[in-house]
This record gives sequence, C-alpha cells and structure tokens, in this order.
Amino acid sequence: MQLNIHPIFVHFPIALLTVYALVELVRTKTALRSTSIKVLKGFLVTTGTIGAFVAMQTGELAEKTIGGAPSQLIETHSLFANMTFYVFLVLALIYLLELMDILPIGQKIRQTKMRAGFEKILGYAQKIIHTPFMPTFALIGLILVTITGALGGAIVYGADIDPVVHFIYSLFF
Repeated sequence: MQLNIHPIFVHFPIALLTVYALVELVRTKTALRSTSIKVLKGFLVTTGTIGAFVAMQTGELAEKTIGGAPSQLIETHSLFANMTFYVFLVLALIYLLELMDILPIGQKIRQTKMRAGFEKILGYAQKIIHTPFMPTFALIGLILVTITGALGGAIVYGADIDPVVHFIYSLFF
C-alpha cells in the first residue's frame, strides 16, 4: 500500500494563492504605493507558487495510488493544476523582480555589469504591477484554483459532495 501525501501539501498553496488573489484585487492607490503590501503580495504568491509546485509533484505520485476515479477527471484536474501553477508563476516572477529592487540584492546587482539588463527588466515589472494585468491574472488564477480544487474534491469525494463541486464537475463531464 502506497501513502498518498498529496492532501498534506495541497491545502496551503490553495489558501496562500487565494488570499494573494483577493489582496491583489483590492487596487487602492494606497495599496499600490505601499511597500509592505507589495512585500505581502510577493510573499503570498511566491510561497503559494512554490507550494503549488510541491502539490503538483505529490499529485503525480497520488495519481498512481488513486483507484476508482475516472482517468479523464484526473487528467482534467491535472491540466487545471498546471494552468493554475503557470499563471501564479508569472505573477510570482514579477513580484520577485519588484522585491529584488526593494531588498539589498537589487543594490548589489546595480553595482555589477548586469545593471542595464536588470534595470530594464525591473522597469517592465514595475510597469506591469500598476496595470490591469496583475488583477486580471490574479482573478484568472483564482478561478483556476477554484476549478482545480473542485475537481480534486470530485476525485476524492465524488461530484455530488457540494453544489459548487457539482456545478464545476458538470461543466466538464
């Protein structure tokens, strides 16, 4: 008998990425200028994305241990997990660039030959953070994480576990 550790690793990224997306959707001028809120969002999305990667890897292991769930359901869940990961990865990379400018490492990079390239890439990241791209991608990510979670719930508990899972399941099957 193999141990399924996927449930242990899946819930933290869901929580972190959901909270990140909700914070990202609050677009006040104060929030956009606040360094502490940028650091918070960067922490949430980066930590959540790393956790999502671990959850995806344990999900691959779990796929071999699950019996009784239709393979099409598992593959659809896996597809949405991958899409969720890549959407949040893009957001995390943008915030990591932004945070590099705030942290001492940014000053160190500016003293090297990579200065021009770093400042150019950083400029793009800073422009993107203040555009509708970030909340739009965060909303897409939130929708994807919801679909992924609902399909995961359908795998474990069945499609009729609750109305949301049933609705999302019925969209695909």
